[in-house]
Amino acid sequence: MAVNYAQCWEDTAVLRRALRIGQDDDILSVASGGDNTFALLLDDPRSVTAVDCNLEQIHLVELKMAAIRTLDYDDFTGFLGASLCDRRSIYKSVRSRLSPQAREYWDRRLDQINRGVIHCGKFERYLSTFRRYILPLIINRRGIDEFVRAESTERQKEIFMRRFDSWRWRLLFRLMFSRRLLGWFGRCPEAFSQVGRRNIADELLKRTEHGLTEVPAVDNYIVRYALTGNYDLNICAPEYLLPANFHILRERLDRLTLVHGSLQSVLEQKPADSYSAFNLSDVFEYLNAPQVEGMLQSIHRCAGFGSRLAFWTMFRQQSIPGPFNHRFTSDTVRAHELSKDDRGFFYGSFNIWQMARRDSRDSSVNIQANVSTGVS
Repeated sequence: MAVNYAQCWEDTAVLRRALRIGQDDDILSVASGGDNTFALLLDDPRSVTAVDCNLEQIHLVELKMAAIRTLDYDDFTGFLGASLCDRRSIYKSVRSRLSPQAREYWDRRLDQINRGVIHCGKFERYLSTFRRYILPLIINRRGIDEFVRAESTERQKEIFMRRFDSWRWRLLFRLMFSRRLLGWFGRCPEAFSQVGRRNIADELLKRTEHGLTEVPAVDNYIVRYALTGNYDLNICAPEYLLPANFHILRERLDRLTLVHGSLQSVLEQKPADSYSAFNLSDVFEYLNAPQVEGMLQSIHRCAGFGSRLAFWTMFRQQSIPGPFNHRFTSDTVRAHELSKDDRGFFYGSFNIWQMARRDSRDSSVNIQANVSTGVS
């Protein structure tokens, strides 16, 4: 497997507002690129367990953790790729903090170290191809700079209509973000295995045009990276890269545990009431109906009363399955309100579920499922 995502593409502000983490919370989080997991540490939880079935994602998050522990802020952001520096030289001081397995992995990938590891994911490389070969056919660099600095959505709309909105934009976008190209070269092959819709490009185009005209761009680090290839640390970036949060993360990193394995396998090994909050990324997008029920069965067993689940979906609407109607409640109103502010506007829905009180019916439900997806 490869690093599929060097960064997380969900809005961490929405996630934090949804989960409402406190000092007594123990969190289970999909590791992916680590951004969301680090952001949850900022809310002072008791513990965070970051899980991923892709070992390369675990190596990536471990490298970011080692850099936080070892470097000062400027070298940290430069080393990851958010600014310029001599990354190979800095890596020599970081590698001693890595486990032997992670050290061996990154020693064999010094080219990725040299480019900056926030750019090394399959999806990030796909966006780089889009920026390098497709975007210049639509808009020049001056126009992009003008757009990301727009101070109002009205100004964004005006720039979008003048510089983006054309037959060429629509044609090339549909080509690059077709199901076939995006599935094979931008995401993992399993990304659309449970999606019946064949034409995803038109829907993604609709969501992107909404995001570029209705969601403020000036502080949207997701849009800034997608269009320019990096962040502006003085204006907007993922929360773990902001200077005000750097020392907080360093102080709390000991609360973070990395686990290689599927969510299902990790949950099966945990006792009741192990976790009170779950960052599930877009895990349900990859699972069929029996797998969804198996996952929820394990989550319910490991979660305490009132535990919160937050997750996104891309093209599937995930409702609470019938056997779990008495076990979980869906906060659709709050999820809808938060989704209005979601800077990762390409998702189809954002969901907040809460675990209801256990009752006598729980013992009568016995769901068998084969779930091997951890999602990255």
